[in-house]
Amino acid sequence: MTFREVLESRYSVRKFAPDPVPADKLAAVLEAVRVAPSAKNLQPVRFRLFTTPEELALVDACTPCRYGAPAVLLFCYDDEVAWKKEGRPDAGPVDVSIACTYAMLEAANQGLGSVWVMNADCAKLRELLSLPPRILPICLLPFGFAAPDAEPGPMHARRVPLEAMRLREEA
Repeated sequence: MTFREVLESRYSVRKFAPDPVPADKLAAVLEAVRVAPSAKNLQPVRFRLFTTPEELALVDACTPCRYGAPAVLLFCYDDEVAWKKEGRPDAGPVDVSIACTYAMLEAANQGLGSVWVMNADCAKLRELLSLPPRILPICLLPFGFAAPDAEPGPMHARRVPLEAMRLREEA
């Protein structure tokens, strides 16, 4: 697939086939996380991959939005590593967003579906995983092969015109 085809073909998969993700495809998705840019290249992103039934049960205890995915990435950042500047938002959540986007696009490139999930009980995840206070969970990325009858949601193709996104000078 061309990069443009990856961008245009991916959608938020909300129904996954139970087939495990092959090791080479998992490795490609994780490598995309590793090479994602971060503010000042401080690389504060931390992740955990869940693939076993026991691990996936932990995810299910924290969100209704796994949709049967056989693999889930939890994205966090290390607050002691993330770039900060007085008067500016911390870069950690942005760095996580970039890494998650890279993973999502590489999953699509590998023929996998994914869905970005922020509907999770992060406090419960923190407790279940015994995360130290400096590690801040941000989102989950369930991924795997889309079920044969999976399809984009009704809002997927809705896009505002480019001109509606452009900032204009005030008169």
